Amino acid sequence: MTWLPADNSAICNSDPSNYSCQSAFLTFLQFLVHYTSKSSTPKVDNISEETNEYDFIIVGAGSAGCVLSNRLTEIKKWTVLLLEAGDEQPLITEIPGMIPLLFGSSIDYGYQTQPEPVACRSSKNNSCYWPRGKVMGGSSSINFMWYIRGNKQDFNDWEDLGNPGWGYDDVLPYFKKSEALRDPSIATDTQESHGFSGYLSVDYFPYHDVNNDIMIEAWKELGLQEVDYNSETQIGVSRMQSSSIDGMRQSTNQAFIDPIRGRRRNLTIKTKSHVTRIIIDPKTKRAKGVEYLNAEGTKKQVFARKEVILSAGAIDSPKLLMLSGIGPAEELREAGINLIKDLPVGHNLHDHVTMAPVVTIHLNETATVKSPMQMQSDVSQWLRTHDGPLSSVGAVDWVAYFQTPLETREGVPDIEVGSLFYVNDECKSSEDCNYYPYPYYDTLTIYAALTAPKSRGVLKLNKADPLWGKPLIYVNYLTHPEDVKVMVAGAHIVSKLANTKVLKEKNLVRSTKPVSGCENLDINSSEYFECVAKTNTMTSYHPVGTCKMGPKSDCEAVVDPRLRVYGIEGLRVIDASIMPLITKGTTNAPTIMIAEKGSDMIKEDWL
Repeated sequence: MTWLPADNSAICNSDPSNYSCQSAFLTFLQFLVHYTSKSSTPKVDNISEETNEYDFIIVGAGSAGCVLSNRLTEIKKWTVLLLEAGDEQPLITEIPGMIPLLFGSSIDYGYQTQPEPVACRSSKNNSCYWPRGKVMGGSSSINFMWYIRGNKQDFNDWEDLGNPGWGYDDVLPYFKKSEALRDPSIATDTQESHGFSGYLSVDYFPYHDVNNDIMIEAWKELGLQEVDYNSETQIGVSRMQSSSIDGMRQSTNQAFIDPIRGRRRNLTIKTKSHVTRIIIDPKTKRAKGVEYLNAEGTKKQVFARKEVILSAGAIDSPKLLMLSGIGPAEELREAGINLIKDLPVGHNLHDHVTMAPVVTIHLNETATVKSPMQMQSDVSQWLRTHDGPLSSVGAVDWVAYFQTPLETREGVPDIEVGSLFYVNDECKSSEDCNYYPYPYYDTLTIYAALTAPKSRGVLKLNKADPLWGKPLIYVNYLTHPEDVKVMVAGAHIVSKLANTKVLKEKNLVRSTKPVSGCENLDINSSEYFECVAKTNTMTSYHPVGTCKMGPKSDCEAVVDPRLRVYGIEGLRVIDASIMPLITKGTTNAPTIMIAEKGSDMIKEDWL
């Protein structure tokens, strides 16, 4: 069994009347565990003679690792070992509407930030929750499936920072290489921006929620144009383009690994294999292989003839580097780890900080709440047909981008806006709603997120238990004063949604109840919005930057523009951690692009 829902005993002990503790809902959870906790298809790998030497060892089967495994095994003479700490991808991950039940579950690392100095005030110990996928496909198996590349200026900025070959014109072919656009209406006038024959399906969800249309019309009333945000123009409003296929999630595992698994004899996949360190020769400073614990808890060593590639993500790639002696000298000394290379690993940590709600909207005739028995019927329908409400993400199927007066560059948004669901009578907190599938709700909360935060944090090892302890995440949300100013400016613009003609015609009513902790402030004031941003702070699930790409002259750079770790031969980092600046959108698509480009760099170096 690979999936078990989050433990709700704490909720039930404090409030036995909570809906997630009632017998009807517990029966629904049992139904889900029985029918969706295991992989939908058996995974059959090539049976070959066991070896401890491969050409390439890839650590992490997430958004980047799956892409790399596919592209490197295109070279038949190369052997590739893919190591993943998690298990196979369970069926529940394929159901788009079930995202909330993946958070805090057995396939989520469930990280928490350290107490925030400014933000996350409504959370226990001022600590924000950061989900990360521990499963084949990594976070692409538990994310929102939004396919957003970012703004073309993002990549030109990367290049301007001293990273040749990473400008927009350089990376666009790699976005297109991965993409298999399925709905032609997405690119009616922008076909030159899209790919049509890649591994990753990009589509609209088949089930359409009427509230998404209402929100799109409201933004158009406020002056935004409906756009294809994955083309030249990002500012505007749009339905969400998703990494989905025929009403199902398509993770990188499903897109890039399933088509070749058991077919390419040069690919070996080992799940439930936790890498504990990179084996590095301290004299030659060359990465020779990795050490890991297998599913039985036995320590194993495997060796790479050519390269070790870290694709464990923005949290675990820097952790593994530091465990292997690569990182800030003082940090490693305090953890009792012998230093091999002094590098600023773990620095430059940032994320799209989000505030919610800016506006809360109560629904009347367009509410979609259902009983557990009705939800179970919808699950049965999805299992038969991959259709119905659960083939979508409910009211989370739109996004808007705009500029506040603080951003002056043409075509560059500084605020992203979308909606989250809520069940007013049954969810007493956002954590309660983690047990409620996305398509069922009676309240919308409109969030605002910074697209280019200036605040920076750092990731450190847990000195009490560097290997098995969760790393210490100091994200420092909103510590840069400019971030607060942009968030407040954006909130003022978002608040205008409540007064649009279309919302009033549809009888969507704005709540006047203030956020707890901000009750003494006028809900339309800048002071109120600043309070909300610092109180109801959320992650956008997009940590990046902890193994920063940059030229040798950049004192914060960990890898060079060809993604090679400075001072260590035979070692690269290829995942979201290398981003010098976060992209203006979700980070899954850019991470796939990074892996596509990185695999070509490896081929150029070794062929």
